[in-house]
Amino acid sequence: MSGLPLDGVRILAVEQYGAGPFGTQFLADQGAEVIKIEAPGEGDYARALGPHFFENGESQFWHSFNRNKKSITLDLKQPEGMAVFLDLVKTADAVASNSRGDVAERLGITYEHLKAANPKIVCAHLSAYGRTGSRAAWPGFDFLMQAEAGHFSVTGEPGSPPTRMGLSVVDLATGLALAFAVSSGIVSARATGRGQDLDTSLFHMAHMLNVYTATWYLNAGHVQGRTARSGHASLVPCQLYRTQDGWIYIMCNKEKFWPALSHRRARLGDGPPLQDLQGTSRQSGTGSGTSGRTAERAHHRGLAGGVFRRRAVITGVRSGPGLGKPLRCGTGDHSGTGTGRPRADPDDRHARALGHPDAGPPGVAAWRRYGKNPLRPGL
Repeated sequence: MSGLPLDGVRILAVEQYGAGPFGTQFLADQGAEVIKIEAPGEGDYARALGPHFFENGESQFWHSFNRNKKSITLDLKQPEGMAVFLDLVKTADAVASNSRGDVAERLGITYEHLKAANPKIVCAHLSAYGRTGSRAAWPGFDFLMQAEAGHFSVTGEPGSPPTRMGLSVVDLATGLALAFAVSSGIVSARATGRGQDLDTSLFHMAHMLNVYTATWYLNAGHVQGRTARSGHASLVPCQLYRTQDGWIYIMCNKEKFWPALSHRRARLGDGPPLQDLQGTSRQSGTGSGTSGRTAERAHHRGLAGGVFRRRAVITGVRSGPGLGKPLRCGTGDHSGTGTGRPRADPDDRHARALGHPDAGPPGVAAWRRYGKNPLRPGL
């Protein structure tokens, strides 16, 4: 027994590439036995995806999504393969799949197909556009969904071409929705004795990720555009600032952070503490606090920017501690990992570099911990 939350849970994962595997990896990290079902031949096609490979030739991309899983090869299109799969279903808690919306029915991995083998089986499906509707059989991919859902219109600098987010956030978020569906379905099945089908899709998740920008449009008719230097639409100061040797990101997302930044500016010799804006009402869209600063975004950008242009990145990062109130700063990290200095705490036991058993050097950095139980080691 591992002592992890999903110890004893068995999940069959009919999955490939990124979205589905990302979700089931969370389940595996929490102790579930995840058995990856791969097609004969190439298996999950991400196994061959470059450009980076371990010393033994295995794809680093593939291992980023498949930690702590088992794997077998089964041809679910053949009676013999489906017979083996049904035997596994008898002792499984859930089947998690990601494919086009018409594939689950065709393969026979829906609840209707599997309930005879196990009435409590949970069948969680991740597809591009859902399993019903005119686009059920369409393929779909993260960057296409970002474009279709309007993410391109709020990413990048004002006046720039439509821009995607740098990471596959729709894939990753939909994978987490799949993991949530599996977990929720198992809770229900254990309470009722009945499994069910549960669905999520890239398209619906992409629109769900619009959250407050969609609310603003639907209720106030506001079309949110891009903000300069990765600024927040509602919070000021909240953006990148130049320093002597790079960039720093400052985020005053709570009003208590504003005095901390203001007094730090004064202590560094850049003038008296900045006074908050006072004045007009919430109905007018401006006023005291962050709403007032948002109305005067350019003015406050200049006031705060002068502090950092004359100093190195590390000075800005070290400005946070010792203020009495926290001031969160982050450098413009170009490593793509967020694990470089000066932010990574050597005493942070949430961060563990996991080595590949055959390939040698650490290949994955994991940032999760469950109570007193460390992340399950291994790949």
